[in-house]
Amino acid sequence: MPETEKSLNQVQDFSLRRLGWATALSIIFCAGILLQVVLITVRGEPFCLNTGCKVVEELVELNPMLFNLLGAAFFAACAITSFLTRKQPAFFNIFRLLCLAGVAAEGVLLSYQAFVAGAWCSYCLIVFGAIVILNLLCGFRQVMAGAAVLIVETALFSVLNFNISTANIQQLTLDNGTCAITRCAEPASTLYLIFSQDCPHCHRVLEALAGCSRCEFHFNPIKMIRADLLPGTIARSECVPEINRLALKVLGIDSIPVLVVRRRDGYLFIKGDVEIINYIRDHCFSTGDADEWRGDDLLQDGAPQFLKPDDQGGACSLDEQCAEQ
Repeated sequence: MPETEKSLNQVQDFSLRRLGWATALSIIFCAGILLQVVLITVRGEPFCLNTGCKVVEELVELNPMLFNLLGAAFFAACAITSFLTRKQPAFFNIFRLLCLAGVAAEGVLLSYQAFVAGAWCSYCLIVFGAIVILNLLCGFRQVMAGAAVLIVETALFSVLNFNISTANIQQLTLDNGTCAITRCAEPASTLYLIFSQDCPHCHRVLEALAGCSRCEFHFNPIKMIRADLLPGTIARSECVPEINRLALKVLGIDSIPVLVVRRRDGYLFIKGDVEIINYIRDHCFSTGDADEWRGDDLLQDGAPQFLKPDDQGGACSLDEQCAEQ
């Protein structure tokens, strides 16, 4: 059977009414994603119904603007090919391939959320629902092909190990997560500040560090930061921010900023902007010995003890958007 006649039979099975539904749905979602692009441009962040979107966004390297533009282009292509199929049945095969490609792409994203991020993005789920509908409109064989793709992707993700092994953890230090350093002539101690550029409490701590200090500061963001965020510091080209998030997760810490004080007898972890700023002022801008601190009794057998943030919050959640309180 000639290819054109075969495509015509497929279109007849598909029906012109369902083609119209597919075109309308594709146009609606293309417009919706373009609206998301506008929101990112205006507000600096996309719209989402839950905090899972923020978690997934921080774990994915692709720029949200580019990510949404690719999504808009996908639905635009679906709208064009489904519309052209009315006049030229050969376009139906292209439309089916696009729908199947959409299932494959969303399958990777959903598997990543399930097995790596541990959080669900409501926006991604809505887009996935639209792609599922497009495939349903293509008929039974298309649904079976899409289901097979999803099953294979989910199975592969389920057997892959995305956790860093114990051996690898032992080889990593906070120095691997340091993106910038400030040094003075004779630093009395080394401090690591784990923070985020989106956290207002972290910015309070960064402001308190202005000027020379007696301490060597290592800046350890939980995700990549703007190049101009830390003026006057020595940037490090090899920086893995994911290590800092992993370190907090391993220690059961769910807030930032966190100041890590490296000492001879262990590490001290200080949480919250007020406690961190007080420590910095007492030890990095004073004339006393930075190794002598009135909180030494908080270190027991070298194990880290945590200072609580102030009563007004003083910290941002590690996984949720934070506002100054």
